[in-house]
Amino acid sequence: MKKNVYEILDEFKAAKNEHDRRKVLVDNATPDFIAFLQLSFSPKIKFWVKEAKYKPSNSPAGMGYTNMGNAIKKSYLFIEDHPKRNANLTEEKAKVLLTQILESLEAREAAVYLEMLNKKVKVPYLTLALLEKTFPGFLETPVKL
Repeated sequence: MKKNVYEILDEFKAAKNEHDRRKVLVDNATPDFIAFLQLSFSPKIKFWVKEAKYKPSNSPAGMGYTNMGNAIKKSYLFIEDHPKRNANLTEEKAKVLLTQILESLEAREAAVYLEMLNKKVKVPYLTLALLEKTFPGFLETPVKL
């Protein structure tokens, strides 16, 4: 069964040392999780929409309408100058789309998605240096959206 991103981050926080932290990353290195990490930590990727008003979902864990993998695939809508994004997408419409994405995710996943958009995934010891050490070529690998 695929884990939620927040579950992986919780497991990472609970790891006692660098070896264990790297193992958590490697053991959970799905394309969606790697894309989440790249979107969160790559200085080359800049988001032009970073916030929206939304009502957090009250769905139980594992019962969200959608998942982070689907939300990640739509993140191109919020990346500055992304070639897949329609040039006519207004900020107002993008915020509506972001609200829809956030409200369809479990509450904790939505919070993590917003942290990603704002480049504020604050997990002790989860750094760009550790990601590059764990996944050589981390920044050079294209993000799969």
